[in-house]
Order: sequence, then structure tokens, then C-alpha cells
Amino acid sequence: LFSLDLTSLYPNIIRTCNQSFETIIENSTFDEQEKYFRTCNDQYYTKEFRGIIPKILDELFEKRSEY
Repeated sequence: LFSLDLTSLYPNIIRTCNQSFETIIENSTFDEQEKYFRTCNDQYYTKEFRGIIPKILDELFEKRSEY
């Protein structure tokens, strides 16, 4: 048996902050705050493109909303 709650806290944080391995910003110098998300543990994620994991969660969330 497998259960995945897509409306819970962690999937929503991943979707909101665009958290994915390819969206992490390694450089610590930032010019424009509008181009990144900053998390509470000082990790930065770009807003310029959508990551793979948030895209997958978005699709699953849409499917979940249908039912």
C-alpha cells in the first residue's frame, strides 16, 4: 500500500519555493531578490525556470484536485 498526500506541507513547500536539484543557486552573491527564493536555512532557488520536481508535483496536484 502506498499513499502520497500532495496537499500536505512538504509538497507545497517544494512547489512554492521551486525546490529541485537543478534550481539550487550555489553563488552567494545576489543582485535582485525577485529572481530567487530564499529558504529559512539560507538555501536559494531560482525563479527563472521551473524545476523538475515542482513540475511533477504540479501535475500530480492537478490530478489529485480532479478526484
